[in-house]
Amino acid sequence: MDMRLSRRSVLALTAATAFAGRAMAQDAVVPAADRELRVPVQGGEIQVRVNGDLNARHKPLVLVHGGPGGACWQMFPALPMAVDRAIVVYDQLDSGRSDAPGDPANWTI
Repeated sequence: MDMRLSRRSVLALTAATAFAGRAMAQDAVVPAADRELRVPVQGGEIQVRVNGDLNARHKPLVLVHGGPGGACWQMFPALPMAVDRAIVVYDQLDSGRSDAPGDPANWTI
């Protein structure tokens, strides 16, 4: 089975995803964080947000934004999943509310 996508399909999918995210973000109510903290890492400190119980029956889900240049707020539509597990989002270095040392060597996960 040929699973290749045409350029038109990729462009349409990208546009649909971008507009859907904006529509969700405009209408969504963002739940308050259960915990926010700054975590020291090599190169600086990152901003971490936790919604839900880290000791819940289900393992926590860690969501990573695209970056550098992204931010954890892009993951906020997933926060309602924190009903039965913790959702952890964070800003990578040089993104969002994390430190911005400007060193490309830090732009890894």
